[in-house]
Amino acid sequence: MQVERIVYAGQAHEQRLADGARAGISIGDGTGTGKTATLAGIILDNWFQGRMRAVWFSVKADLIEAVSDEFKRLGLTPPIKLINDFPTDREIDIEDGIVFCTYRSLIARSKKGNKRLDQITRWLGPSGVVIFDEGHKAKYAFADDRGKSTQTGAAVLEIQNPERFPDVRVVYSSATSAGEVRHLAYMSRLGLWGTGTNFPIGFEQFAEEIESGGVGALEMVCRDLKAMGRYLCGNLSMGTDPESGLSVEFREVIHKLTPAQRRMYDNMAQGR
Repeated sequence: MQVERIVYAGQAHEQRLADGARAGISIGDGTGTGKTATLAGIILDNWFQGRMRAVWFSVKADLIEAVSDEFKRLGLTPPIKLINDFPTDREIDIEDGIVFCTYRSLIARSKKGNKRLDQITRWLGPSGVVIFDEGHKAKYAFADDRGKSTQTGAAVLEIQNPERFPDVRVVYSSATSAGEVRHLAYMSRLGLWGTGTNFPIGFEQFAEEIESGGVGALEMVCRDLKAMGRYLCGNLSMGTDPESGLSVEFREVIHKLTPAQRRMYDNMAQGR
């Protein structure tokens, strides 16, 4: 399953969108399917082809340990450094490897005004790999409920800018890619809107027309992305393995809340 995703990622990155930018791929596999192994495999595939720099965006800094362990399991351990190891006013001083960065760190800047985003893109180079793990954290790249894009969303779009960074190899990974159409805004490398598409004006036009079509229209978008090899989505089977004869077993456990737990839940629900 992971190998299939690695192959499709390589194929997607060889394609160009109408604006000249390199196409990306979205991996929407469910929990437990090995997305970390898939993402590590994509980086290694590029590594063996001479592209030895990658940036891995994630939600928590301590997840770098899980990523490091996955590379060890795969038999190759490229240098993996946390972005906070490098002061924002200086350059990233590792020759090759992986820079692990949280979405919060992506929008940081120094007292002198130097942006972490600029530091990262200078080091990454023109054709490095960009992994957006748990990419739904940037879902408000277009606008949130108040009509404003978040700083994180804007930064995620900037690192994919087709004019500044047309050759970066983008991978989106999230088990909950898009609950709403507008949450797709950060996936600008899938070729859903813009020049050469049915929505040339941009994401706003795409969002309005797909939203007017309801859930069915969003499902058609996913279908078309799968047909193009730019969206892959799978889940663990709950059936019986034909080779071993083993099947998934589970049991329901009912937890009775204590009075203290009920009060805690009620207070949180009421915003206290």
